[in-house]
Amino acid sequence: MAGAFCYQISASTVLIRSRQNGRLCSQSRCMPMMKTGKPCNYEVLSFRKMHEHQPSIDRGYIRVSDIHTLYYEIFGNPVGKPAVFLHGGPGAGCVSRHAGFFDPTYYKVVLLDQRGCGKSTPLGCLEENTTWDLVDDLEKLRRHLRINKWLVMGGSWGVTLALAYGQAYPDAISGFILRGVCMLRQEEIDWFYKQGVNSLFPFAWNELLSVLQPSEHANIIPAFYTRLTSSDPECRMQAARAWLKWEMSLSFLQVSKAVQCWDGKQYSFHSLEEKHDIKIHDATSMKDNSKQKSLDVKTAKVNEIVAPKMTPQIAQARLECHYFLNAGFLKKDQLLKGVPNIRHIPCVIVHGRYDFVCPVKNAFDLHQAWPEAKLSIVMDAGHSMYEKGITQQLLSATDQLRSTLTE
Repeated sequence: MAGAFCYQISASTVLIRSRQNGRLCSQSRCMPMMKTGKPCNYEVLSFRKMHEHQPSIDRGYIRVSDIHTLYYEIFGNPVGKPAVFLHGGPGAGCVSRHAGFFDPTYYKVVLLDQRGCGKSTPLGCLEENTTWDLVDDLEKLRRHLRINKWLVMGGSWGVTLALAYGQAYPDAISGFILRGVCMLRQEEIDWFYKQGVNSLFPFAWNELLSVLQPSEHANIIPAFYTRLTSSDPECRMQAARAWLKWEMSLSFLQVSKAVQCWDGKQYSFHSLEEKHDIKIHDATSMKDNSKQKSLDVKTAKVNEIVAPKMTPQIAQARLECHYFLNAGFLKKDQLLKGVPNIRHIPCVIVHGRYDFVCPVKNAFDLHQAWPEAKLSIVMDAGHSMYEKGITQQLLSATDQLRSTLTE
């Protein structure tokens, strides 16, 4: 990567800090040189689609404790370079599409559902479910699959888990690809659930608060935890809908040609191009047709571990709330302080400039502690791995790291 400071990908602008001299630059600085045909230190990449994979080459379950069993699938080349994809959430689970960031002719890709989510069992279980339980699970799975070292790709919460795992087992890692940096510091949790991004999305924030009592608005995570662990199925689902809708509504940098207007009764979206109103769909594909139901927090069963009628949506919301309530089971700045243990390992950091879930400062802070890593800031992207510029950088990273991966 020496000398490659910047990439132009389709309509996406990428800001890259060079590993060679630490300089920052953006695509707009190199385009005049490209138009004149004069030599420059920039590379132009055309838009690429994610890789297509055949059905999984292996799948199975591994029992990691007396309570938990994990589900995993393997895609790609059976004798290829091993890689593991760590999903976000916590509790979001993996889908086969995640393997598409890796070339199936070169990589052997392991996908797994972390404790309590996806096809892992029991669904939504909070008992024996901490960051360090998940770290040990990864090591058990690596040994079970007889993998010496693997490339670790993580996004959002997956970055937290990747850093924790790598710092605990650095000899098991051949490289890192970290997207949408999250280290679950208190400032990051407060940004999303107390004071920060709510100033940019007041309408969505107001909708999130609508399921709580006014007295709970100042500290919403414990209030949601009470509801998400309640014995009342309707209460749990109402809280899960609100929790996930808030998160998903901020995950993309959407440029919509619409205006939000007050019609005297409610706020609604109106298209600037069409005559009819834009229909806004819940990003979690859930509809809330029930009336708001108040909850007496004094009678809520907050100690319930596995609730009846568990759904993937409730499981994800309660797992996230469980981890955030406990600050990721991490000490203050633990993952930043642990970076010296892994600085020798190749790493690519990819982050959207307008990531409202995990602010770009997270990536900046990590790179300050890890200057050997390559930092790529996609200037017209948000949080999601499926933003065009983010996808391109992840595909590029899996290609770039081929030459550096060791057995």
